[in-house]
Amino acid sequence: MALRMNRYLLEFYQENQRLNGEKHLNPPFPVLIYNGDSKWNAPTSLRELFYKSSVPKKYIPDFSYFKIAINEIPKRELVKIRNAVSAIFYVENSTPEEIKANRKELVSLLSSVIKDEGARIVDAIFERMRKTQKIDKKVSVIKSVEDLVEVTGMRETAVKRHEKQILEKGIEKGIEKNKIENALKLIERGKDNSFIHEITGLSLKEIRSLRKEKKKM
Repeated sequence: MALRMNRYLLEFYQENQRLNGEKHLNPPFPVLIYNGDSKWNAPTSLRELFYKSSVPKKYIPDFSYFKIAINEIPKRELVKIRNAVSAIFYVENSTPEEIKANRKELVSLLSSVIKDEGARIVDAIFERMRKTQKIDKKVSVIKSVEDLVEVTGMRETAVKRHEKQILEKGIEKGIEKNKIENALKLIERGKDNSFIHEITGLSLKEIRSLRKEKKKM
């Protein structure tokens, strides 16, 4: 894997230079995410693959990648992090039996993700869980997560609807304010009420009221 990832990186740099002609390269931070069941025991450094030699180390190519083995991260730590990545790792690092047994813990974790990152990403995690873990829909954890996503989705919709109403009211107020300002300018210019009504769309009653307010100023 160290050899393969190093090759990926070098080919990427070579293609990038060919297309863009850049003289310098951005420093890499290679990350490997492993979600297998067995323990990851492959070398993480290219230098580990070479035989021992008298060649000075500075002339021996070296490359390392940062390994994230999901099955090595304790679930208690994932629960503490409480974000979308930790939720995905939690699901990937659990058997169907563990998910059933830790239903409340998983639902609590997903509740935090919904609060911070929205229902869509939790819905995607939920679909991933169903496909990878092959859990029966009748299992209580599935029902809990479905309800969690549905209720939060409804809340998000309600919030968006409320924001839209506020925006529409603000626009309406802005239009009304603009009409009044234009009407006052036309009054100052000596235009009659019928003309102002045609230009601004204000009612004759509203225009007469503006004239009275104008006289008081």
